[in-house]
Amino acid sequence: MNCIKTMKSFFKSTALALLLLPAGYAFGQGISSHALTPSDKTAVRQYVITDAVVDKILAASKEAEAKGVELSPFKPGAHSMDESAAALDAQPAAHDILKSHGLTSHEYVLASAATLGAVMTVKYGSAKSKSDGDALVNPANITFVQKHMAELGVDDN
Repeated sequence: MNCIKTMKSFFKSTALALLLLPAGYAFGQGISSHALTPSDKTAVRQYVITDAVVDKILAASKEAEAKGVELSPFKPGAHSMDESAAALDAQPAAHDILKSHGLTSHEYVLASAATLGAVMTVKYGSAKSKSDGDALVNPANITFVQKHMAELGVDDN
Protein backbone atom coordinates (compact mmCIF):
# COMPACT_ATOMS: atom_id res chain seq x y z
CA MET A 1 0.00 0.00 0.00
CA ASN A 2 2.82 2.40 0.86
CA CYS A 3 4.40 1.52 -2.50
CA ILE A 4 1.22 2.63 -4.28
CA LYS A 5 1.14 5.88 -2.30
CA THR A 6 4.75 6.57 -3.23
CA MET A 7 4.16 5.82 -6.92
CA LYS A 8 1.06 8.00 -6.94
CA SER A 9 3.20 10.73 -5.40
CA PHE A 10 5.80 10.20 -8.14
CA PHE A 11 3.17 10.48 -10.88
CA LYS A 12 1.59 13.45 -9.13
CA SER A 13 4.92 15.29 -9.00
CA THR A 14 5.65 14.33 -12.59
CA ALA A 15 2.23 15.52 -13.72
CA LEU A 16 2.66 18.72 -11.71
CA ALA A 17 6.01 19.31 -13.35
CA LEU A 18 4.36 18.94 -16.73
CA LEU A 19 1.61 21.35 -15.77
CA LEU A 20 4.24 23.89 -14.80
CA LEU A 21 5.85 23.73 -18.21
CA PRO A 22 4.86 26.46 -20.66
CA ALA A 23 1.73 25.60 -22.60
CA GLY A 24 3.75 24.68 -25.68
CA TYR A 25 5.53 22.00 -23.66
CA ALA A 26 2.44 20.30 -22.31
CA PHE A 27 1.63 17.16 -24.20
CA GLY A 28 -1.37 14.95 -24.63
CA GLN A 29 0.44 11.64 -24.97
CA GLY A 30 4.04 11.58 -23.90
CA ILE A 31 6.41 14.51 -23.77
CA SER A 32 6.36 17.57 -25.94
CA SER A 33 8.57 17.23 -28.97
CA HIS A 34 9.88 20.70 -28.03
CA ALA A 35 11.22 19.35 -24.74
CA LEU A 36 12.97 16.40 -26.38
CA THR A 37 15.87 16.47 -28.75
CA PRO A 38 15.90 13.89 -31.55
CA SER A 39 18.36 11.81 -29.51
CA ASP A 40 16.07 12.13 -26.46
CA LYS A 41 13.17 10.77 -28.51
CA THR A 42 15.29 7.83 -29.60
CA ALA A 43 16.40 7.17 -26.03
CA VAL A 44 12.78 7.23 -24.75
CA ARG A 45 11.68 4.88 -27.55
CA GLN A 46 14.51 2.47 -26.79
CA TYR A 47 14.31 2.58 -22.99
CA VAL A 48 12.66 -0.42 -21.34
CA ILE A 49 11.11 0.01 -17.91
CA THR A 50 11.92 -2.80 -15.49
CA ASP A 51 10.81 -3.77 -12.01
CA ALA A 52 14.31 -2.96 -10.74
CA VAL A 53 14.20 0.60 -12.11
CA VAL A 54 10.69 1.21 -10.78
CA ASP A 55 11.81 -0.06 -7.37
CA LYS A 56 14.75 2.37 -7.39
CA ILE A 57 12.51 5.26 -8.45
CA LEU A 58 9.97 4.42 -5.76
CA ALA A 59 12.66 4.23 -3.09
CA ALA A 60 14.21 7.52 -4.20
CA SER A 61 10.80 9.20 -4.38
CA LYS A 62 9.88 7.92 -0.93
CA GLU A 63 13.14 9.19 0.56
CA ALA A 64 12.80 12.56 -1.18
CA GLU A 65 9.25 12.95 0.08
CA ALA A 66 10.30 12.06 3.63
CA LYS A 67 13.13 14.60 3.49
CA GLY A 68 11.10 17.31 1.76
CA VAL A 69 13.37 17.25 -1.29
CA GLU A 70 11.93 18.19 -4.70
CA LEU A 71 12.68 15.35 -7.10
CA SER A 72 10.84 16.56 -10.17
CA PRO A 73 12.16 14.78 -13.27
CA PHE A 74 11.21 17.60 -15.64
CA LYS A 75 12.57 21.11 -15.29
CA PRO A 76 10.14 23.76 -16.50
CA GLY A 77 11.52 25.37 -19.62
CA ALA A 78 14.03 22.61 -20.29
CA HIS A 79 14.69 21.82 -23.93
CA SER A 80 16.18 18.40 -23.35
CA MET A 81 16.44 15.60 -20.86
CA ASP A 82 20.05 16.66 -20.28
CA GLU A 83 18.85 20.07 -19.07
CA SER A 84 16.38 18.43 -16.68
CA ALA A 85 19.07 16.04 -15.42
CA ALA A 86 21.50 18.94 -14.94
CA ALA A 87 18.87 20.75 -12.87
CA LEU A 88 18.59 17.71 -10.60
CA ASP A 89 22.37 17.43 -10.35
CA ALA A 90 22.50 21.09 -9.34
CA GLN A 91 20.47 20.21 -6.24
CA PRO A 92 22.90 18.36 -3.96
CA ALA A 93 20.13 16.71 -1.89
CA ALA A 94 18.32 15.42 -5.00
CA HIS A 95 21.58 14.24 -6.56
CA ASP A 96 22.57 12.41 -3.36
CA ILE A 97 19.19 10.69 -3.02
CA LEU A 98 19.27 9.44 -6.60
CA LYS A 99 22.87 8.29 -6.25
CA SER A 100 22.10 6.44 -3.01
CA HIS A 101 19.48 4.43 -4.89
CA GLY A 102 21.75 3.61 -7.81
CA LEU A 103 20.26 6.15 -10.21
CA THR A 104 21.87 8.92 -12.18
CA SER A 105 19.86 12.06 -12.79
CA HIS A 106 19.79 11.25 -16.49
CA GLU A 107 18.43 7.74 -15.90
CA TYR A 108 15.82 9.14 -13.52
CA VAL A 109 14.65 11.65 -16.13
CA LEU A 110 14.74 9.05 -18.91
CA ALA A 111 12.87 6.42 -16.88
CA SER A 112 10.33 9.05 -15.83
CA ALA A 113 9.77 10.13 -19.43
CA ALA A 114 9.40 6.53 -20.59
CA THR A 115 7.07 5.64 -17.74
CA LEU A 116 4.94 8.73 -18.09
CA GLY A 117 4.69 8.24 -21.85
CA ALA A 118 3.56 4.65 -21.36
CA VAL A 119 1.04 5.63 -18.67
CA MET A 120 -0.37 8.39 -20.88
CA THR A 121 -0.61 5.96 -23.79
CA VAL A 122 -2.43 3.36 -21.70
CA LYS A 123 -4.76 6.00 -20.29
CA TYR A 124 -5.37 8.20 -23.32
CA GLY A 125 -4.30 6.44 -26.48
CA SER A 126 -1.54 6.68 -29.03
CA ALA A 127 1.63 8.52 -28.09
CA LYS A 128 3.03 10.24 -31.12
CA SER A 129 5.05 13.35 -31.52
CA LYS A 130 2.79 16.03 -32.97
CA SER A 131 5.60 17.41 -35.12
CA ASP A 132 6.85 14.30 -36.88
CA GLY A 133 4.39 11.51 -36.07
CA ASP A 134 7.06 9.23 -34.59
CA ALA A 135 5.98 6.93 -31.80
CA LEU A 136 7.45 8.14 -28.50
CA VAL A 137 6.68 5.05 -26.46
CA ASN A 138 8.34 1.66 -26.42
CA PRO A 139 5.64 -1.03 -26.79
CA ALA A 140 7.33 -3.04 -24.01
CA ASN A 141 6.68 -0.12 -21.65
CA ILE A 142 3.01 -0.05 -22.55
CA THR A 143 2.82 -3.76 -21.71
CA PHE A 144 4.70 -3.14 -18.44
CA VAL A 145 2.27 -0.40 -17.39
CA GLN A 146 -0.75 -2.50 -18.35
CA LYS A 147 0.51 -5.37 -16.19
CA HIS A 148 1.42 -3.13 -13.24
CA MET A 149 -1.37 -0.56 -13.22
CA ALA A 150 -2.37 -1.17 -9.61
CA GLU A 151 1.22 -1.13 -8.34
CA LEU A 152 1.92 2.06 -10.28
CA GLY A 153 -1.16 3.74 -8.89
CA VAL A 154 -2.73 4.10 -12.32
CA ASP A 155 -6.50 3.83 -12.30
CA ASP A 156 -8.52 2.28 -15.10
CA ASN A 157 -10.47 5.46 -15.85
